[in-house]
Amino acid sequence: MILEKIIKTCLQYKIENYSINSDGSIDVDGNVDLSSRNLTILPVRFRRVIGNFNIHNNLLTTLYGAPIAVGGNFNCFNNHLISLLGAPKWVGGDFYCYQNQLRSLGGSPEEVVGSYYISGNENLENLKGCSVKIGGNFSFDDILLSTYFGDVEIEFDGNFFLNETNYNAPNTRKLPDVLLRNMRHIKLILKYQRYFYMWNDDLSFNRENFDILIEEIEDGLR
Repeated sequence: MILEKIIKTCLQYKIENYSINSDGSIDVDGNVDLSSRNLTILPVRFRRVIGNFNIHNNLLTTLYGAPIAVGGNFNCFNNHLISLLGAPKWVGGDFYCYQNQLRSLGGSPEEVVGSYYISGNENLENLKGCSVKIGGNFSFDDILLSTYFGDVEIEFDGNFFLNETNYNAPNTRKLPDVLLRNMRHIKLILKYQRYFYMWNDDLSFNRENFDILIEEIEDGLR
């Protein structure tokens, strides 16, 4: 009965080249496209997907059932997600989770081989829970209260992009101006911010320690 339901669901959503695991999840040797289906939950549990996994433009509030590993891109942008719990542990391409309602980045993949895009999540306050290894580009909004990401070091090899929101909008949060003026050093700021205690215990900005960090960077800290 369970097998019949899985087969029927895969046929309905045009999921091909799949195999059914003993726990009722499926592996897919190819792409999965469940975008723009008005989904509130994923229709089947995935384990591994070799290609791209597209679930953008839906009504998802959870990533329960998403694969633990995706060989290509993972696209969950433009949903109603408040958490990334259930996201893959490893993504071989880009990770797109922008335009959701994320309150935390907890549950992010441990490694994203491509780029990591989290812009458009207006409820995010900091980067805690962010993927710790990003092979490509990295982007987020200036409406964050801080760039704090806990006692871990984020590694990213590509370029950094800051999405600048409307400074004049009411109640718009933004990063400290002095940090924004030093965006040319953002990779090193992110790398060393926890060592220089750039954010206080209450995550307020420590301007004095930040100035020391910038001075060290301009003196050759790499």
